[in-house]
Amino acid sequence: MFSTSIKSRLIRNLFCTCLLIHIAYILQAQVIQNSRVEIGVSSSFDSYSVVSLDSLGIALYRNFTGPAENQLEIIRLDTALNQVWKGFLPIPKGYTVASAKSVANKLFFFLENKTAVDRIFQVFVVQIKDGSYVSYPVRNIIAFNATEFIASKKALLIGGYFNFRPVVLFYSLKDHRSRILPGFLNEPGELTQIKTSDEGNIEVIVSAKNNSRKKCLWIRHFDEAGDLTKTVVLESSENKNLIFGRTAKADNNNEVIAGVYGKNSQYSRGIFVAEVNSFGEYVIRYYNFADLHNFFHYMKAKREKRIKERIERRRVRGKKTKFNYRFLVHELIPYGNQFLLVGEAFYPTYTSLYNATGPRMLGASPWSYPSSRYYNNLYPTRYYGNPYQSDLMFDGFRYTHAIVIGFDAHAKITWDNSFEINGLKSLYLDQFVKILTEKEKVELFYLFQNNIRSKVISNNQLEEGIIQDPILSFGQKNSKINWVESSRLEYWYGNHLFVYGIQSALTSKNEFGKIFFINKLTAP
Repeated sequence: MFSTSIKSRLIRNLFCTCLLIHIAYILQAQVIQNSRVEIGVSSSFDSYSVVSLDSLGIALYRNFTGPAENQLEIIRLDTALNQVWKGFLPIPKGYTVASAKSVANKLFFFLENKTAVDRIFQVFVVQIKDGSYVSYPVRNIIAFNATEFIASKKALLIGGYFNFRPVVLFYSLKDHRSRILPGFLNEPGELTQIKTSDEGNIEVIVSAKNNSRKKCLWIRHFDEAGDLTKTVVLESSENKNLIFGRTAKADNNNEVIAGVYGKNSQYSRGIFVAEVNSFGEYVIRYYNFADLHNFFHYMKAKREKRIKERIERRRVRGKKTKFNYRFLVHELIPYGNQFLLVGEAFYPTYTSLYNATGPRMLGASPWSYPSSRYYNNLYPTRYYGNPYQSDLMFDGFRYTHAIVIGFDAHAKITWDNSFEINGLKSLYLDQFVKILTEKEKVELFYLFQNNIRSKVISNNQLEEGIIQDPILSFGQKNSKINWVESSRLEYWYGNHLFVYGIQSALTSKNEFGKIFFINKLTAP
């Protein structure tokens, strides 16, 4: 029999060992926040917009109103968040910055003037190295509503809608001429994706109905001069509509297209993956949400178990279980010898006009993702329901969970996993869960209030549960962070991301103020 002292030593040693293991686990899982920049601002309206320059750093910009013309302040930071240069662009009156992109060591600012009759766009191209710039007036051949801007080494692409018809304006940086890409303006539809290759080739995906009134994906390929080279129409089978999708290049000039399908154009019933060869021939495979292994893993354990048992009971009887979700596909990423599809599920919420106050919501630009604009347009500010009830007002989108699906080049799903998104609500649809990939694991991140939430998965397996790291302050200007008023998480370079936003703070003089901040995040 052990003595009391021996027992005490064993318990103490065991406790210390467990504590060290726990600390080592936390240090391994924590996101490293090793750089930060803070700028005092008078209000949220005085804040900066931010664009990643990849390994060249980050650019901040904000507008200043002047009597004759406005000024766009631009600050370039390096990867350690130190200022490299600062300058100002003269912005003509009436113009606003709608989008900013970084391509090939250049920073592109797309400006539009919705009040002018001629609707001439302006594009500023800034050299990231030293801040020198040139301006290009891009004549709007058709007065369409611009919703998307893409820049490449050889051309500028401006997508939008004319009378509910999708249109894409092509501007050559070589001869400075504008033209409308052929094949559009025929039928109502939605611009799902506009992308360019390193060689200058262009690919545009439009979701529109065919003669049978089924929603299909029209994939048009253009060369670097904007000439149409190939059109592939991805048509659904049976009673299915292809709502929207994303493309990625595979071997042998093939490509894969993945997205969501549904019985109608609002609700998704599952994931489709298509393999398309160089001749335009394709094979589509459909995967019902009920067939995915971890799609319902965001739920509480008992509820997930009940749903899976119901799916299995119906499967034994030869019946399919159908689930309807509003689902947004964001990314299609090459990952080793497979591809990753990243998407998020959401639903709209409403509130009475007499009780319009609600939880804090994230604001995002409706320019962010073309596939989100379809859903954004479905929900006006006011919703009129039963005339005998009070008016309802749209109160934002609430997110439930994100999924990551792995599939091979032959459109076969090999694994799936999910990431619950607790409490996230936004006025606009956008991508909130970001992923970083390594050889044997995938890390997922998103922001909630003052915290960075992360999770590590390896195919179907959960490697590390949800870790919650607070957004750190290094005390450069403030002694205490009261609340993160708004924040955004963005991709940067390598295994780095950055978070930026507005924080309320008490300064060292015990005075209340607001700061704009950027924190550099490094995944372990």
